[in-house]
Parts: sequence; structure tokens; C-alpha cells
Amino acid sequence: MNILQINVCLDKGGAAKVALDLHNNLLSFNINSRFAYGWGNRGGMSSSEISVKSCFRVGSRLQVIPNYLFHSILGIDLFNPYGIGRKNLIEAIQLADVIHLHVVHSYFIKFTWLVKAIQRAKKPIVWTTHDYWAVTGRCASVGECNKWKSGCGNCPKLSSYPSAYFDNTRAQFKRKRGLLEEISSDLVMVAPSKFLASELAANLPNIEVLHIPNWLDEKFQIACRNHQLPNDIIRLPINNVKVLIVANNLNDPSKVNVDLINKLLKIRGVELHCIGSNSPFTEGNVKNYGEISNREQMVEVVSSCDVALFTSEIDTFGLVMIEALACGVPVLAIESKASREVLLDIGIKPIAIFSDILKIISSRSLPSEYDNKTKSSLKFSVLDKFSRETATKLYLDIYKRLI
Repeated sequence: MNILQINVCLDKGGAAKVALDLHNNLLSFNINSRFAYGWGNRGGMSSSEISVKSCFRVGSRLQVIPNYLFHSILGIDLFNPYGIGRKNLIEAIQLADVIHLHVVHSYFIKFTWLVKAIQRAKKPIVWTTHDYWAVTGRCASVGECNKWKSGCGNCPKLSSYPSAYFDNTRAQFKRKRGLLEEISSDLVMVAPSKFLASELAANLPNIEVLHIPNWLDEKFQIACRNHQLPNDIIRLPINNVKVLIVANNLNDPSKVNVDLINKLLKIRGVELHCIGSNSPFTEGNVKNYGEISNREQMVEVVSSCDVALFTSEIDTFGLVMIEALACGVPVLAIESKASREVLLDIGIKPIAIFSDILKIISSRSLPSEYDNKTKSSLKFSVLDKFSRETATKLYLDIYKRLI
């Protein structure tokens, strides 16, 4: 069985972590998997490429950077891959039994060109929709906007990722829906959350939509299992409290509530630990780690904290919540579709309003769901639930059915 995974990045972001771990899992099952990614550092090669088996880069700086510039103006990618990247991708598509798409937006390839290349090769497609981009005119996340349900146009949030200056959403919506209709009989969509699967199925009635939740990647799971945690009851320290925030872009207001964090930093004894790029927090009681790619180091840093915050209201899953809980760290997550689905399933309630998070930290009193729980028990309850082996077997079942 030959599977081709395609994702914009090799190892940056939650979607890339899931896609790459699936690729590695398939290889461990003696499945011939290849991983095609769009771009890495500054539009060039990913620094991780040398350590990943059977992967190759599709894009190049001379293509990715102009696409970024044009997209920021028109909301579309104009330039296709060329040279060795294009040649390798076309050959990989032709050799594959199934094409597995992940995130295929953001500056590395024209969706029309990619779909036509797969159609010419007559290959079935599995598409894990890590966000809403597949069903919108441009946006990867929709928030409270419902225009994508009726054709987009007059976009109220042109600044939403991936941003654009001019509104081209209605035309892009029609083009994308037309392409999806063309491949509907050879396409299975997979959503990481039940709510996203339900919305996709309602708006794409001719396409099969399934639900497979995201999971903790192998290296993170191993690091978690090897990291010894105390068996003490989880409590917030009376003196210094280490508060964790994790995001790819810490300056993204859709992911990180900067106003909340600034108020939090004024609370006595709070020490903020930030993982991610572009941190706007520079106070004396802030520790910025930047991006952490080493999974053992990630587990060490996360486990050292007392509580983690999740303030995104637009995520479709929220893998960072699972990663924190797997490290034995309680999570305070604001109410959202993702936090409800992920946390309620393991008996933890999201926080209704942001001010309640401030009260919890100030009082050093965690919600009652954490009563009588230890870091160790919290870790193993999450590790057992979000199994990579189960998810991989579910994907294998889909591949076999399509071939």
C-alpha cells in the first residue's frame, strides 16, 4: 500500500504534528508512506527534513514568497510548484494508491492545480480537515461568522488567517465547491472533532465525512511516559504559580487573549511561561521559550508548570489542551466548541467567562473536577484515551476501503 501525505508544513503546528506522526506510524506498520510538505524555514527547507524518512519539499522560496505577497492582497495563491519539487510531487501522486491531504492552503500550491493533478492520476483522496478552509472562501477559522454556509462574499474578517486585502471570497468559494463536487465520489473527509464533522456533513451532503480525533504523537507520548510525576493531589501553590500558554503565534488574538494575560501578570505570584513565537509578553515575571521542537524538552517545560491556559475560541480540536493534561498539568480553557468536546469527554468543564480564570488564579483554587486527582492519574487518563495506535488503524481501514 502506497500513501502520500501532503501538508503545508513538515512539523510546525498541530496539523503537521498529527500528519507527520501518522506518516511515521504507517511506516512502523510497514506501509509505504511518503510525506510531501510545502515549505519550512522562511519558505525554504524545514530544519527537520533530514531526520524524517521518505519526505520531500514541494515549494521553494521563489514560489512561496510571491504566493504570500499575492495572497495577502488578493486572497489567492497564484504560483504552482516548479522544478524538482513539482516533478517529485507529480511522480509521488502517480505512485500512490491514496492521496491523504491535510492543510493544503497558505502559499505553497494552487488548490485547483493540486486537485487536477490528482484527478489526472485517478487517485482516491482522504482529506483530514484540520480547520474550516475546505468549506470557506478563504478563512481557516470561522469564529461566529456563518457566511460560509451561504457562499461567502462581503467578508467581515479579511484579516483572518490567511489574510487578504481585497475580498475575493465569493469567487473562491464557488471555485472550491465546484472542485469538491468533481471529486466527491473519490473523496473521504475526516474531521478531528465531532462538531466539525457534523458541520461538514451538513454542508457537503454528497461527500462522506468521518470523525477521527487527533492524538498525541509518538515522541510526545514516550517522553510523557518516561517523565516521572509526583503522586500528590493537584493544587495551585500559595506563593508562585507557573502559568503556561502555548501557541504557534503568541501574538495571534484569535488564539491568545492578550488582555487576559496582561491582567493575569498583575496578580501576585504569577509567573508566565510561554511556548511559541512572537510573544508580546516581556515583563520580568515572564519566561519565553520560543518554539520548542524537541518533544522531551516540551514535556519537561510543560510538566514544570502548575496550570495551563487555553483561550482560543476558534480551534477545531485544541491539541495543546491534551498535551498539557498528558503532562499532569490542569487546564483552564475558555468555553468553545473545541474545549467542550475535548474536555467534557474526560470530565472537565470549560470556563464560562475570562474573568473566572483570573478569580481561579487569584484564589489559588482549581475547579472541583480536579479534586482528588494527582498529576500521575491525570496523565494516564489522557494517554489512554488519545491513542495513536487506534487512530492509525482507523485511517488504515479508510485507505483499504478506497483502494
